[in-house]
Order: sequence, then C-alpha cells, then structure tokens
Amino acid sequence: MGMPDTRQMTEEVMHMYTVTPYQPAFVIDARPAGSVRDDVPESVVAGWIGAMRAGQFDKVTAYWDSASQRQIAERDKALGKKPSDWAPQWKRLFGNGKVVLTQKIKYGKYWLIAYSATDPAGKLLINETVALTNSDGKWRLTLALADNAVLNNWGSGKTRIQRLAAPMFKSSAR
Repeated sequence: MGMPDTRQMTEEVMHMYTVTPYQPAFVIDARPAGSVRDDVPESVVAGWIGAMRAGQFDKVTAYWDSASQRQIAERDKALGKKPSDWAPQWKRLFGNGKVVLTQKIKYGKYWLIAYSATDPAGKLLINETVALTNSDGKWRLTLALADNAVLNNWGSGKTRIQRLAAPMFKSSAR
C-alpha cells in the first residue's frame, strides 16, 4: 500500500435569493387564533408568535410542517423538555415587548421571514429568521432549511461562506 495523499476540493454553489424590507414596518400585534390566514406567510408567522405570547404549545406546534413537528418532539424528548417548559421563555421574548417583521426573503420555493423582538425599553431580545414552505396552498414553518447557508447567513453581509461538507462535519463532531 502506498502513502496516503490528502487532497482538498472546493465546490462552489450559488444561492440566488431576493430580500425585500417591510416598509412600513410590519408590527405583530396580539392576534386571536381565528384571524390567521394560512395562505399568507406573514399571517402564519404572526399567528405563531401570537400563540407563543399566549403560551399555547399545541397551537405553536401546529404552525410547523409535519416533518418539523416530529423533529421538535424528538428534540424536546431528548432534552427532557415538557410543553410547559417553553411558556416562560416565550413570555420573556414575546410577552410584553414589540415584535416586528423586518425582511422577507424569497429563496426558491421558500419564503424566509426575519423578525426582531424588543422589550418595552427597546432592548433587542431576539433577531431571527424563520423559513416557510407551502403545501396545498397552506404556508407552514419548516426546519427543512435549518443548516442552509442562506437561512443562516443572508443578513451577515458576506457573499462567500465556507463550511465543511456534511460528511466531514458529521464525522468531526463526534
């Protein structure tokens, strides 16, 4: 057997996406469950945040697609979390402050929606982007893009992202 020859290959994948800021600001108010339209991504995000504000775990979960619901349940089970464990965190993040949708990003068949939440004094509590997918005319939040370069880096200002290929990352994380 000969000497090993370690090599490296770089693959460049282009991700095209369109970012549109909300103008005027899209402020999320407390919405009753009946006012959510599942054919409008912003309405789904507003309903999801409203359900978190109200501490309604089952309604929060219902805004996710079925594959993501299973992932969330598996993660919670692995972490030993009960549905009631989420309510205090949701109250802290969304209970008394202001939630604003900041940008809407079109990425293939997905919509990504960025939002921020501040406390009553204006201190930033969370700034995050969620992905939505459409099935049978209904928008649902999805974890399908959880490790996607666009979802995780669109707002960084970077146009080139380097990361290990999935087989390398999974083997080096052990």
